[in-house]
Amino acid sequence: DVQWSTDYNMVRDAYSGMKKISIEEESSSYHGTMVHGEALIDSLTMTAGTKILIRDQLSLFPNEFWIHDRGFNPATMEFIYGNQRNVPYRLERVSTVDKGKRVVTSSDLEWTLGNQFRTEEIYASKLAPIS
Repeated sequence: DVQWSTDYNMVRDAYSGMKKISIEEESSSYHGTMVHGEALIDSLTMTAGTKILIRDQLSLFPNEFWIHDRGFNPATMEFIYGNQRNVPYRLERVSTVDKGKRVVTSSDLEWTLGNQFRTEEIYASKLAPIS
């Protein structure tokens, strides 16, 4: 289970410390941590009987969602998933809805919204560096 709070805690939420948080963002953000700090679960995708130790932290800011999830082998503490460099995933808001219509809020990322927001050439150029 995840417990949400509007209180930003510099120690608990240190994973998002690379983000400069304004007073406005701090007062309108939500931070989620696992109720017991971590959870031991049965893996649904690995060998039957395999356990995963999960540690998750989440921060929802007005225009960003930060996800810091990690999974470990509980017996060896070997890394299974998440960012091994201890850097959270940062998702940026690309659009919002105003009066029932989608409004693009990030022109740099508009191409991620689908075919109606990009040409095939733009799509190919964006994916080329990771192909």
